[in-house]
Amino acid sequence: MKIISIRNLCVSIFASYILTFAFFKNSLLTKLMILPFLVCTIAMFFKSLFEIFEKPKLVSICQFVFRISFFVYAIGFLLYTTYYSIVHKTYSLLFIVLLFVVFLIPFIRKSFFRKK
Repeated sequence: MKIISIRNLCVSIFASYILTFAFFKNSLLTKLMILPFLVCTIAMFFKSLFEIFEKPKLVSICQFVFRISFFVYAIGFLLYTTYYSIVHKTYSLLFIVLLFVVFLIPFIRKSFFRKK
């Protein structure tokens, strides 16, 4: 388990470095697109770190932050795609967005509203 955590730690350090560099070198719109990925990699870094030190409560907090960041990006992408398809009158794209929404809802329910 610790070997996997150490590997994930190395990957997240590398990804955080690249994303941080890209974040500070780009325009505002690009920063908004990079930010959820940067938050995900930082959450993955701390999750791996807390797994190595065996802190399960902090691991679950990092997993929650990761999920929030991922779903914010996914929902934002779907909202932008909806806006784009309406403005450019490509209504067939709305069908694809609807399919993604249908598949995204069970993932959100499973991630945040688990029955205990």
